[in-house]
Amino acid sequence: MTQELGINYSTLTADLRELAWLWEDLVARLDYCTFKLAAAILFSLVKAYMRGRGFKTGNFQGFRRHSLKYTLLVRSVVELVVNGGSFYESLQNVGFNSVDRILPRLREG
Repeated sequence: MTQELGINYSTLTADLRELAWLWEDLVARLDYCTFKLAAAILFSLVKAYMRGRGFKTGNFQGFRRHSLKYTLLVRSVVELVVNGGSFYESLQNVGFNSVDRILPRLREG
């Protein structure tokens, strides 16, 4: 994945942890959060991260060009949350607790 994104391993690992922590923090601050809302927050965080890294995804062509990178980032953050134990309690409470069950739900929208 580091080659696909053009980011070295240690930077990517730190960035993924930061994305997961920001996601957890945002969801924890909400009075009520659904799975779909938490997923929308994750998608927005990943898009903002990609934009900050120079991947232009503002139109259909740009998003299609970088869709594999987007998918890899989303999956990596979800895996971090699922394997993160009680550190990501708010996300696990809204349904982010098993990668096998989450990925089909994310594809549904």
